[in-house]
Amino acid sequence: MKLKKLNKALVAAGLVAGAAISMPSQAVVMSDDGTGEVLIYPFYTVQGPESAPRTTLFTITNTMNEYKAVKVRFHEAHNSRDALDFNLYLSPNDVWTGAVSRGADGVAQLSTSDTSCTIPSQIMSQTNSFSTLAFTQAGNNDGGNQDALRTNEGYIEVIEMGVIDQAEFILTAGTAPIAAYATINTLGEAIKHINNIPGGVMDAASGIPAGCAALQHTALTGGTWAIGANGGSLDTTHVGVSQPTGGLTGSAMIVQASAGTVAAYNATALKHFYDVDASLTGTCLDDATATGVGANGYACETNGLVADVITTARAFDDLHSFKDLDPSTANARSIQTYPNLAMSYPQVSDIFDADALASATATWAENELVSTGVTNDKTNVLFAAVNDVDAAVAATNCGGFNGVASTAVADKICANARPVSAVLAKSSIINEYVLESDAAAGIDFRTDVVVTFPTKWYFSDNGRFDAATGKVLNDSGVVVPDATLDGYKLAPFSAQFVSSTASGKRDRACERFSINDADTMGANHGQLFNREEAKPNVTSSGLVPSPAINVDASKNYICHESNVLTLNDGDLLTSRIANGLEATVANSATGTNSFNIDFPTAFKSGWFEMAFDTAGTATITPVVGAPVPGLPAVGFVVEGLVSGAQGFEGNFTAALPHQSK
Repeated sequence: MKLKKLNKALVAAGLVAGAAISMPSQAVVMSDDGTGEVLIYPFYTVQGPESAPRTTLFTITNTMNEYKAVKVRFHEAHNSRDALDFNLYLSPNDVWTGAVSRGADGVAQLSTSDTSCTIPSQIMSQTNSFSTLAFTQAGNNDGGNQDALRTNEGYIEVIEMGVIDQAEFILTAGTAPIAAYATINTLGEAIKHINNIPGGVMDAASGIPAGCAALQHTALTGGTWAIGANGGSLDTTHVGVSQPTGGLTGSAMIVQASAGTVAAYNATALKHFYDVDASLTGTCLDDATATGVGANGYACETNGLVADVITTARAFDDLHSFKDLDPSTANARSIQTYPNLAMSYPQVSDIFDADALASATATWAENELVSTGVTNDKTNVLFAAVNDVDAAVAATNCGGFNGVASTAVADKICANARPVSAVLAKSSIINEYVLESDAAAGIDFRTDVVVTFPTKWYFSDNGRFDAATGKVLNDSGVVVPDATLDGYKLAPFSAQFVSSTASGKRDRACERFSINDADTMGANHGQLFNREEAKPNVTSSGLVPSPAINVDASKNYICHESNVLTLNDGDLLTSRIANGLEATVANSATGTNSFNIDFPTAFKSGWFEMAFDTAGTATITPVVGAPVPGLPAVGFVVEGLVSGAQGFEGNFTAALPHQSK
């Protein structure tokens, strides 16, 4: 009888999910089969009561019969600053697993028992705490929360950097083999699992697989990918690495072991993120020194340049890079996130319209301005190409040198976050909610809404906060008015994250949204229904965050890169992102999520549409193609039964992916 009642409760909750489809093309496009070159995991968290923290488990699967180099990066939720990243090397059909948990100090940390190789190897050999340097160092301070708690929630970004030539030598030609690994000479021999271990045995000295220990030497003196002080340059990391081919897929599970709950979801996948037309291999893009394979005997790199030729006039290095791992350059904001989602090529989006059963192609300018997050009161710049070791030449190219941005417009392929933003753009997101409760029966359903904007920081992160004065200062130490910073805002977003203390807007860059049809934004508005198609009878101020933390208390705003909106103070995920400057590790287990909306009493289950302000700035316009409305958003709803029903002690959660318009 108890089980029957419990099943009825679960059916009443309607815990079912669907999936959207799209069609592939030779431009960056949403994957139609869950595999691709880019994976976006909308949310990780280690939040929870002190005695019951959450752990986020995730997987990265290589479904191809190829060796792959992959960048894995964790972005904190407030402003997408880099919390941790590393290079991962997958053998054919390999799976890598990791766990983000809460350490004894209350801060997020990454651990893995997987034997697939990483550079640096410390990812394999120890637990790695997430770092605050990307937002606490003087040159990187964005005015946001400086507490380590800021890294406890965020999202994960995975970018394939290329296919590894298994026959390429670990060390450059003429260099003697590594004595300790005499039988491991090639990249394939280092990465391939033999008896479940790369290289076949464990290395006693380092405590990691012998193949992975050997692979570290590729970036050291004499190594094929040697960098900087190790006798190489940033141009050498392309050797033995060809164009990405996709086939990556992944999933994550948000686990609260003490409560017996798991909310699982699949990563959002993008295809054709980095495709160079094979027909260009004879004329190689942007390389004035080469006329093609016939002239010099070299093939082209993945960016269309001649392989094995160090060039100083190109916009992109290959995606495979150690820029963000090299201590001499890693603190520059543009290098902390290299490669990144602004580096898709060609800069074309393919946006599938399911209603019309057709695709729309948008072509973007290769010299568009974006925010940098690395300069003090600088106008928006051409960003993220950070292209070579020749500072004099690089100063005239988009992206500048070692993180020092250049405002010069050059006819090069500059990074642009708009192609990926257009593919992810949504005018609104649609999902279900369940808030049913019955104290006598022990039924208490709750719902939290996760919304992540994975490209937001490219448009809204410009300027540096000076903690000593509480102001944003320029290079001359002069206060920059917030109005000036706001002038740097770039569509589709409408605000800058950094601001002065006096403005009251620190730790947020807020965007309007509506969740009921009385709260209009031009012609666009949200909707709220219960299961019997009823709408609430409310005015424009009838549904507002509680407490009202936002810019305009009579409207709804969503203010961070990753956001967790809780309904009726359910606080299902124990998120503290919206608590902004006040949230700390010490108080993370107390209080509630400040980003709350109370639904009317009669609305205990049903569906909602969260609409974005396409009447405002939430539209981007390509060089060729129609304007793309909406904000680049990914995410899901988590519904949960947080107390057992009629004697059942088990709890239940489910993650439902957002649908969209």
